[in-house]
Amino acid sequence: MAERIAFDTSVLTFLINPDAQSRHTGLSHKKERISGLLRDLRESGNEVLIPSPVLGEILEGATPQASANVMSILKSSRQIEIAGFGELEALEYASLMAEMNSGNRPSDEPKRKMKFDSQILAICSTRQVTKLYVDDDKLEKRARDAGIQVLSLKDIPIPESEKQNKLPLKIVD
Repeated sequence: MAERIAFDTSVLTFLINPDAQSRHTGLSHKKERISGLLRDLRESGNEVLIPSPVLGEILEGATPQASANVMSILKSSRQIEIAGFGELEALEYASLMAEMNSGNRPSDEPKRKMKFDSQILAICSTRQVTKLYVDDDKLEKRARDAGIQVLSLKDIPIPESEKQNKLPLKIVD
């Protein structure tokens, strides 16, 4: 059975541009992990949800041509759905924010970021996303608390075909 998955801004950035920087500075084989993830997604038939706030952040500051290219890439796949923020999402968002404002808000999290992440989580919740790929510790924790399976870049396996195999060398004296 196909799953419904979603990406945060950072992971979608890596899918579009594998050379982008990650908070996991020592992460090995990032390009290979991303390449393997894309291949696995194509083969699995999983539905990929792009929350509209994530898309907005990706397109922020992009040239019109770059924005058109990103949209063309995203719309070229039947597996990808750009998920808007409607009435159901607004109700879920309000519920998430009420919980955060009742004392469950981390003191070091800026309110703007908390609101942005809550919009992503509201979309994921109302669209029955089962897996969220993130590169953000706070969003990762909140998604887990909401019952969504979370994977970060370091959790994406390196495809066997991309691993460097050890050669069976025999040292001769």
